[in-house]
Amino acid sequence: MAKTSATWVRIPFQRTAPEDRDAGGAAGGGRAAGARPRVSGATVFYLVLALVLGAYTVMAFGMEWRTAAGRVGPGFFPRVLGLLGLAICLLAAVGSALPKTAARTPAEAERRHPWTVVAVCLALAAFVTVLVPVGAVVTGSLFLIAVLMLCDRGHPVRAVVLGAVFPAALYAVFVLWLNAPLPSGLLPLF
Repeated sequence: MAKTSATWVRIPFQRTAPEDRDAGGAAGGGRAAGARPRVSGATVFYLVLALVLGAYTVMAFGMEWRTAAGRVGPGFFPRVLGLLGLAICLLAAVGSALPKTAARTPAEAERRHPWTVVAVCLALAAFVTVLVPVGAVVTGSLFLIAVLMLCDRGHPVRAVVLGAVFPAALYAVFVLWLNAPLPSGLLPLF
């Protein structure tokens, strides 16, 4: 079967541009060792997410991290999460901007689907919408099972186990240990 030249549209979730594939020669997708860093869609995404997390971290540092009794206050965990998230986003932005020297295999290229990201975003929107009326444990379980089944289709048992255990563990930590209420929703009915 003969190859035909097709128009190539670069989308933000795609790491390999057509010129990279043509320049890679027989290696198929590698960049030259002396290539300059370039700004891709992933780099922009990580930088925007870092800005959002930076604003979140600034707000978290405005909260008290200790109570009057000397216990951990409401600002402690947001500070930790904000700083960790900001560091991870900045590292990912730098990593996505650095030139790649290793060739990507076709299997790696097939794993990147923008529709998966769209489906996860829709599931997240549904999660936020029904969190309060349905409850944190039930909504969290259904969301995790759906996303894990979508992203890791080869392990449905693991998806169900993680989807059931993780929200229950979070409920135990927040409600029973930290005495921080979560939306109960349908949980009292069970």
